[in-house]
Amino acid sequence: MSIHSLHSSDIDITGFAGIRERVLVMSPQRFPRRPDHVWSGIGSLQYMAHAYFTAKGQTGMHFHEHVDIVSIITRGEIEHRGSLGDGSRIAAHQVLVQCAGQEGFRHNEMNVNDEITGMVQLWLTPSLVTSKQQSHQIFNIETQNTHVYGLGSCFESDTQISILQVNDRQTIQLDKGDWFYVLAGKLRQADRQYERGCLMKSNQTEQLTCESAVTLIKFTIRP
Repeated sequence: MSIHSLHSSDIDITGFAGIRERVLVMSPQRFPRRPDHVWSGIGSLQYMAHAYFTAKGQTGMHFHEHVDIVSIITRGEIEHRGSLGDGSRIAAHQVLVQCAGQEGFRHNEMNVNDEITGMVQLWLTPSLVTSKQQSHQIFNIETQNTHVYGLGSCFESDTQISILQVNDRQTIQLDKGDWFYVLAGKLRQADRQYERGCLMKSNQTEQLTCESAVTLIKFTIRP
């Protein structure tokens, strides 16, 4: 079978403070005790979790260094406090990208709602550019293909991350070496279905059909 998949529902819920999460990716370089069923990463991707904030939950103020963090809000809204971008709010269909640079940063992400707020969070090894300079950017997911990391002078990296929005009944191509993570909707290939919460990779080029409107995270490694 050429397409390999890992579904978040097959992973135990863990978490801290006001966060509950299912961790799908842990780089063995950063997490030497990675469980066997968790994938080891692609390119500079160190960590990936499908998470949610409890009602009025928050992470608590904490420090990061030597890392770029991409937070994709899937539901609700968070308020950001910290040494970069203090006071900003990030809502569903937006992406927050924070780069620690040489100085590192402190932050606390807070759910402003009485209901849960959903998030997929990615940690990446900084490129030569982001290892030197701090940054805090918010992207709106508005187009069929929104690049959020790995392109441009601020995020030049071997690992590119895009959010794809694909209409019902359209066909998409999963190239060898690329990964997809399904944020919403369903995909089908022959008799196999891939839905929200599914992480996919393939050892050859494959075509998949959208059974509904689909939103995906796409990870591409540049040669």
